[in-house]
Amino acid sequence: MKYPIVFCDFDGTIFDGDRMVVPQRTRQAIDAYRAAGGIFVLTTGRIYPSILREAGKLGICDGHIICLQGSVGYDIVSGEEEFCFDLPAKEWHRVAEFCEEKGWICQIYHDTNYYVASPNEYSTYYGNYCSVEPTHVGEALSSWEKGKDWGIHKMIVLSHPDLVPERMAVLQAQFPHLDISRSGPRYIEVVSPKAGKGNAVCEMCKRLGYAVEDAVAFGDATNDLSMLAAVGFGVATANGYPETLAIADHVCASVDECGVADVLFGLLEGKLPSE
Repeated sequence: MKYPIVFCDFDGTIFDGDRMVVPQRTRQAIDAYRAAGGIFVLTTGRIYPSILREAGKLGICDGHIICLQGSVGYDIVSGEEEFCFDLPAKEWHRVAEFCEEKGWICQIYHDTNYYVASPNEYSTYYGNYCSVEPTHVGEALSSWEKGKDWGIHKMIVLSHPDLVPERMAVLQAQFPHLDISRSGPRYIEVVSPKAGKGNAVCEMCKRLGYAVEDAVAFGDATNDLSMLAAVGFGVATANGYPETLAIADHVCASVDECGVADVLFGLLEGKLPSE
């Protein structure tokens, strides 16, 4: 097989958020690719317990998962971290203080849990969507004693969709040394510059003994840009953000039309579109 390893975003790429399902044809394509010996690695911003549950629904019970925006790679069988690129305490506290001064909501991820200052509509929506529960610390994250020395896997700044582009631009200007991107309408992702999906897929390929040029990646949002750029063949779904569509080697059909399945079945036939 020319491309023996695939890195695939989850939400908006194979998971249809409107119907809250991975379409059956996409599931069949993933099964067929794995049955042919291909390595299929979910590469997501979700926290490990959330994406592990979804992987199980897809029948992916071994192999590897990259989660939390490329900050952590896990071995599915053991549950152990294979690599970790944390945002140091000093760095995330600066971002948290900046956001708190502006009245912006943020949440932080440490180990397999995530934390928010207090209940709010955005964190509630996020928790319901991902089927996970946050810990409410009851005070500002930047002054929370328990987390003062933590390195964290990532931070999300949560906002109304109309405000996200402007706020992301402000954060990128204020913290140009950090990896800051958008994973969905409401979410601005902040991770270490050593993390990000592009760095993570390179690290995973190295660990598994593959050249990154032998990998295919699928994504839809700006947090997928570095991953699509890093691999041998980067594919964006048609429902993706304009920036993602612009850098992709190929744009497949949208998530609800099973575009990833089209490409995977083509790969199994020894061909990829527009290659």
